[in-house]
Amino acid sequence: MGTTFSRILFLLLFFYFSSNSQVCDSIKHSCGSTFDKSPAGIMIGHPHPKGVWMLSYRFMFMNMNDLLENGIRVDQRQIFNSYLMAPSEMQMQMHMLMIMYGISARFSVMAMANYQAQAMHMDMFSSVDHSHVDPDGQHNHDGMHASTHGLSDTKLTFIFKALERTEHRILASIGFSIPTGIISKTGDSNSMFPGLRQAYMMQNGTGTVDIQPGITYLLDQKKWSVGFQAFYTIRPYKNKYLYRYGNDLELNVWLARQLGSSFSASLRSLNLVSGAISGADPGLYVFSEPATNPVNYGGFKSALLAGINFHKPKAIFPNQKFGIEAGRCLFQRGKGLQMANRWIINANWTLTF
Repeated sequence: MGTTFSRILFLLLFFYFSSNSQVCDSIKHSCGSTFDKSPAGIMIGHPHPKGVWMLSYRFMFMNMNDLLENGIRVDQRQIFNSYLMAPSEMQMQMHMLMIMYGISARFSVMAMANYQAQAMHMDMFSSVDHSHVDPDGQHNHDGMHASTHGLSDTKLTFIFKALERTEHRILASIGFSIPTGIISKTGDSNSMFPGLRQAYMMQNGTGTVDIQPGITYLLDQKKWSVGFQAFYTIRPYKNKYLYRYGNDLELNVWLARQLGSSFSASLRSLNLVSGAISGADPGLYVFSEPATNPVNYGGFKSALLAGINFHKPKAIFPNQKFGIEAGRCLFQRGKGLQMANRWIINANWTLTF
C-alpha cells in the first residue's frame, strides 16, 4: 500500500513540476496577477484551459441548533405534543475530492467524490422533565445521540464555455449525481430504535440519479470580480424506499477583490430553495422525531459568507490556491418543523498541473 501511494505521489509531483511553466502561461486566472478570486465554496469559478488538470480537496462544515416552525422559533417542549424526541443540535461535515480536466478550449469535465459525516443530539420528553444542573451551571439532558458517516453521492459535471469576451465569461454546465451514498443507515444499540433506518437527513445520499443544469456568469477585472451562479437540481423518480427529495434551486452571487499579489477577499450570498420530499420511507416511524417525518423538509434559506484566498505564484506554492470562507444563515423559512442552520465553513486547496 505504501509503495503504491509513493508511486502515485511521485507521478503527481513529476507532472506538477514539469508542466509548471506551461500551466502558468495558459491559466491567467490561476498563475497570473489576476488569479482565480472565486470564494472557497464555489465549485465552478473560472474557465478551464485545454489539456490542464486541476486537483482539489474541499471541506465543508455546517452547524444547526434550535427548532423552527415555518421560520419561527419554537420551544422544545412543544415538540413533544407530536414527537417522542426533539433534536437540540446537529453537525455535518463533508470532505470532497475533485479532479477537473480541460478536454478542449471550450469543454471540460469535473468528477467529485464525497465523504460525509453527521451527528445529531436529541432530547427525550422524560430527560427534559428531569434535567439537572451541572456544577458549571449548564443543563444536562440524558438524551439520545445519532451519527452516520460514509461515502456520499458521486458527481460528474460537464462544463461548456459559452461566452468569453475580454472581461465577461459565461459557463454552462450539466451535472449528474450518481447514487453511491448509502441510504439505509440504521441506529446502533444505543439509539431509541436500534436496527431501524435513520432519518432522511442522516443518510449519506438521495438514492436517485439527480440531474443538475447550471449557468455561471463571471465579470473579471484586474482587481475586482463579480460572479452569478444558478444550479437547478432535478430528481425525476423515487428511490428504492419509495421517496424522493424535492428539486432544488441554488443561487450564488459574490463580489471579490484582489489584495496585492497573493491574496483576495470575497463576500458571497448563498440562497437555496428546496422542494419537499415526495413519498415516505415505510421503515421510518414519523412520530419518532421531526426529521423522520417527510412533511418537515423543503423551504428557503439564505446565508452570507466572507472569505479569503491565498495564492503565491512562482514561489513556495506555485499553481496552488488556498481558500477559506465562513458565514451565517441570515434567514430561514422551512416547511413544518426544522432545525435552524447557523454557521457554515468552507475550505479548499487546489493544485493545477
